[in-house]
Amino acid sequence: MPGRKKERYIDRWRKQHKEVRLYLKKEEYEALERLASEHNVTVKDFILKFINDINDAAEEAYIEGCGDAIDDFVRDPYEFYGMVRAYASLLMFAPSPADEKEEFRVLVPEGARP
Repeated sequence: MPGRKKERYIDRWRKQHKEVRLYLKKEEYEALERLASEHNVTVKDFILKFINDINDAAEEAYIEGCGDAIDDFVRDPYEFYGMVRAYASLLMFAPSPADEKEEFRVLVPEGARP
């Protein structure tokens, strides 16, 4: 096939490996390098491990938080609703005064609450 150049190795490699560039102050990089050397890994491996650890911790916290929320709801739905409403008001998602007049009822199976 005349006129067609064979793709160079470096061009194939660059297609498969995406570049991430990060600019740090000298002190920041030295601190990062020191932390990586304390763990006997390269800076790249240290950053990747840190990202994975953060992701795992976030997943675990999410799962644990969901489980705790379900336990709270099963234990006492009324108290759970009160906690959610208090938290929502802290986040500025409180209902408008017109909505406050509406009564909110939680459907609870008969005999679940004394």
